[in-house]
This record gives sequence, C-alpha cells and structure tokens, in this order.
Amino acid sequence: MKKVCGILFCLAFLSCQNDKNSKNDTQEKIDFYENKVQVDTIFIQQLSKPASEVAMDWNAYVALQSEINRMKNFSISEVLNNTDNIIRISDSLQKSIPDPLQKKTVQSRLKLIETQTRRLKQLLYFRSQDSSKINESIYKLVQGYSSLNIQINEIYIETPNFEFQNEN
Repeated sequence: MKKVCGILFCLAFLSCQNDKNSKNDTQEKIDFYENKVQVDTIFIQQLSKPASEVAMDWNAYVALQSEINRMKNFSISEVLNNTDNIIRISDSLQKSIPDPLQKKTVQSRLKLIETQTRRLKQLLYFRSQDSSKINESIYKLVQGYSSLNIQINEIYIETPNFEFQNEN
C-alpha cells in the first residue's frame, strides 16, 4: 500500500511539474509574439520630388508605404495579423504600375516585395519562434521597399547633357 501511495504521489508531483512547464511555455509564446519588430534601424530610401509626384498617384504604392511605416510600431503578432493585407497590396502593386514606372527594375523589386511578404507569412503561419528568421524576413521586406524607392528614383535622375567640341 505504501508503494502505491508513493507512486501516486510521484505521479501527482510530476503532473504538477508538467503543468507548470506548460504554463511557462504558453507564457513564453505570448511574450514572444508581443515583442516589437526591429525595423527602426533600417535606412529607407526616400523618393525624390519628381519620383514622389508619380508614386503618390499610385494608390497601391501609397498603401505599401503606409504599411511599412506602421510596421515600425508593430509587435510580431500584429505583423502576423497584417501579412495578408501586405500580400494583397503587393499583388495590387504589380497589377497597377503606372506607365512611367513600367520598367523591369521596378517590376523585379515588386516581385521581391511579394516574395518576402509570402516568406514572412509562411514563418508566421507556422508560428515559427525563431525571432532571427522573422526579423530577417521583415528586414528584407523593408529593404525591398527601400530598393523599390531607389529604382523609382533612378527613372527620374536627370543625366547631364554634355556637348563635346571637335578639336580639328
């Protein structure tokens, strides 16, 4: 009888320990998803005045710009809740490129943004707790946006018109 009581006591003790570990794991997961995203250290290229005039008439671009700016204050769970919206925006970007921006370099940056958004969604969908991969994916998404701005700016860079004289 003492052995049975001893075994029951041990099982009850282990059960309580597992319950405490389960509660700790749950709390760690909650804490993980409440961590703020680390994008404030990323340099984002701003648009030049002529590039900005065209881009600000492009509704999908304005929506992406807004999402990238909002992301600076997001937690990981907020990014998770927002990835579908960013994917819709990236699809819209590719379908609505204004004529002056119909360049392969711009299209490739839009594809990069879409790829990074889908990768981020995949990481978050599977509830990956690898913060370095999640932050890397968010970083690449923001860098893709910055690269898009660089490509749009390059379309509007004025090249100097040099006139060369013949020395004959």
